[in-house]
Amino acid sequence: MARFFRRFAEGVFDEEDVVRRANELADFVLAAAVEYKFDVSQLTAVGYSNGANIAAAMILLRPEMLKSAILLRAMMPLSNPSVPELEGKRVLLSAGDSDPIIPLSNVRSLAVCCRAQAARCKLRSNKPVTA
Repeated sequence: MARFFRRFAEGVFDEEDVVRRANELADFVLAAAVEYKFDVSQLTAVGYSNGANIAAAMILLRPEMLKSAILLRAMMPLSNPSVPELEGKRVLLSAGDSDPIIPLSNVRSLAVCCRAQAARCKLRSNKPVTA
């Protein structure tokens, strides 16, 4: 199935490609902002599954491009990201506690990463989540 970036197996991303594609997407959005005269710092990314993964990578790698993100069934796109400060960014993560593809622990790691960099991050699941 077509994806925004390569993967090696289910849930195993080619992280070099994730970085390249997230930067390409950010550059595209920046060019569109210039062309259509909108402020990228006011954008909210909304993504489901693979779209949520590329949006997560973009907010982790190029946070200046987004004000917030709504990520449905996202995974942590990078195993050891060097994330800049995310203060003022808002992230909503939605996950299933019994999802066979995306373990809740993986989504929790994305929430922890965002919070560690000062993003206002909420993780919602179909059962109470403490991460």
